[in-house]
Amino acid sequence: MGAPCSFPPVRPHTLGLIGLGAIGGSLARQAKLAGVGTVIGWSPEPAERVAAVQQGALDDAPPRAADVARRADMLALAAPPAANLAQLEALAPHLPAGALVTDIGSVK
Repeated sequence: MGAPCSFPPVRPHTLGLIGLGAIGGSLARQAKLAGVGTVIGWSPEPAERVAAVQQGALDDAPPRAADVARRADMLALAAPPAANLAQLEALAPHLPAGALVTDIGSVK
């Protein structure tokens, strides 16, 4: 047997979130508490964007998801799986080279 595997921690400079409901909003708040430099997010619901900024969970909440994707070095898709797939397809052309993309979708 070899040495145990380990993975370096991933700490983005700019975390982008697509979806600011219970899961995405929670991740935004925890990222700020953990010291992530910039947390930006988008929701199709303008009131969710405003609330997240007012609560200090986001540094910015642009009006378009593509604006989040352009700035993120790590992008988390926090919507139901079908919506995440559609967002991934739409946002892929806007991601910077080397950006990490993950999903935290929920099935109820």
